[in-house]
Amino acid sequence: MSRLILSRSIGEEIVIAGEIVVRVCEVNAKGRVKLAFETSGDIPIYRREVADAMELDALEGPEKEARAMAQKAKREAAIKSLRDRSKARG
Repeated sequence: MSRLILSRSIGEEIVIAGEIVVRVCEVNAKGRVKLAFETSGDIPIYRREVADAMELDALEGPEKEARAMAQKAKREAAIKSLRDRSKARG
């Protein structure tokens, strides 16, 4: 897995694999960021929760339930981590 953490200003872009462009469109007063994703039509783009739901739909039985619980725990841990970092910054 590759990871890049950086700051961008409104209008600045990030290019992924030479095919996907991510542009910062807006940052509101509450810190919510609006992003635009541009790519060729053959590369699907999904929000994480949609991709997770699609993956779960393909599973059945106990495997589906276990995966759903693991995804929920992972999301909750990520949210807690972000909140903790935000509190630490003041």
